[in-house]
Amino acid sequence: MCIATSCCLSQNACVNDTNMSVVDDAGTMEPAGVVYLACVYVEVTTLQVSNPGAGLTANLTTSEMDCSGPDGGNFPAVSLALGNTLAQCIAVSCPSVCGL
Repeated sequence: MCIATSCCLSQNACVNDTNMSVVDDAGTMEPAGVVYLACVYVEVTTLQVSNPGAGLTANLTTSEMDCSGPDGGNFPAVSLALGNTLAQCIAVSCPSVCGL
């Protein structure tokens, strides 16, 4: 995933999220904002392949809703906000910065 320079503050905030989430059966903990964003990334990538006609913005919104609900991990509101801010920044910046 290409992350534009303009997204660095959002990326740092997401990586430095003090809320933690379990990422595997061994109990490994990661910042919740990062775990949430990983869920969004997988979901939006899948939707872009299976439903490209909806567009990136609609697929990103669907992904954020899917990952923020009970099936997605029940992340703290702060972590959701951090992840959403970074996801939106990437979605806006990458087409021009990454040549997409």
